[in-house]
Amino acid sequence: MSSNYFSDSFSAELYDYWMKASWQDTDIAFWTQLSPQLGPRVLILGFGTGRVGLLLAELKHEVVGVEREAAMLEVFSRKKLVEKLRTRISTVHRDIVALSELGTFSAIIAPVWSFDYLITKEQQKICLVNCYRQLIPEGVLVLNTWIPDVPEERVAHRQLLFDSPYGRMSREFESYFFEAEPLEARHCTFTIISTGEKRHYLTVQRHTAPTELSHLLQENSFLVSGQCDFNYHPWDHLWGNLCTVARKA
Repeated sequence: MSSNYFSDSFSAELYDYWMKASWQDTDIAFWTQLSPQLGPRVLILGFGTGRVGLLLAELKHEVVGVEREAAMLEVFSRKKLVEKLRTRISTVHRDIVALSELGTFSAIIAPVWSFDYLITKEQQKICLVNCYRQLIPEGVLVLNTWIPDVPEERVAHRQLLFDSPYGRMSREFESYFFEAEPLEARHCTFTIISTGEKRHYLTVQRHTAPTELSHLLQENSFLVSGQCDFNYHPWDHLWGNLCTVARKA
């Protein structure tokens, strides 16, 4: 039986551990370097367990995090830093499309592919319209999206081993890519986490090509100032983590 990833306590508890093994905090270094450009008040779309949110709160930003999965927010609430930073960080349990009545922000960011979970262009446009309304003049919008390396057979198999409180774990991916153009493809990933048993999870994402994402932002009154990877190198890759930085026009 399959369920949505991060929607149950088991997968949510493991999130920080496989992120550490997989990304090795390369995104944390990126957000730390970008921090001075974000201004005093930051809205995080896809807050998760607070990896990026707690970092920015420690860097003296006021942070509001939007997260649709209650299990992820439960993991966040138990972290030691939460009590120390409670005056600078708060969360809202809702989908990132529903951003009304959250106030105004100097920056809005979508880390760890959260924008990719908006699987239709209409959802993406609604999200961007709401972001525009809640940013201050010349406010910053940063989207971390994923450009997949799509094999010719349009099915990818990967495995990640990582340590967790449950011992050594294996996270296995089987991704199926659809639609004619890979960079505009939706894909489904079946994730199996092994602890002597197998649990199956399903997620669906829409991967947007860098040029299409720039056009989408421009159509919604954002000025794109750059597209880069986590090392701040100008984007010239075929695949990988894409960071698009824009400002409210």
